[in-house]
Amino acid sequence: MPPFCLTASARWRKGRADAGELKGALQLTGLCAQRDFINRARDTSLHLIEGMVDAVVFLQDPKNKGKVVQTLKRHLRFEKTEDAETSYDVLRRVATLEVDLRREAWKTTQRILSQVNPKVAQADLDQLLDRSLVASLEDNGFLPAMRKKIGN
Repeated sequence: MPPFCLTASARWRKGRADAGELKGALQLTGLCAQRDFINRARDTSLHLIEGMVDAVVFLQDPKNKGKVVQTLKRHLRFEKTEDAETSYDVLRRVATLEVDLRREAWKTTQRILSQVNPKVAQADLDQLLDRSLVASLEDNGFLPAMRKKIGN
């Protein structure tokens, strides 16, 4: 069975590597699972996405900056706090609550990957991408409430 994918999108611009400054659609992160897992463990899947969204809300709250910077410094093994703060700034710019699938971004990713493996161009994105979990979180009010918390 094809995988289910949930992604966070960013923008990209040719010749620029700073993820915080990306201008065109490109998938940077994603959560993928086999459809049969999603069907068997729908509640678990929803809770996982909710946890990831909670993490973004925590990150976006300025009062948590110290905790996030220290966590980045420790786990990414930065010697200087300044480096962790730079990573925190970029992370805050790219970590959003835009968790819905963006076909345009997936098409861009597919185009780039097909240059390495031409078979990727044959993949039917309509068969691979499923936004039902995101739709559930929109419908039950979870995502709108989280957006409200961070002022979106």
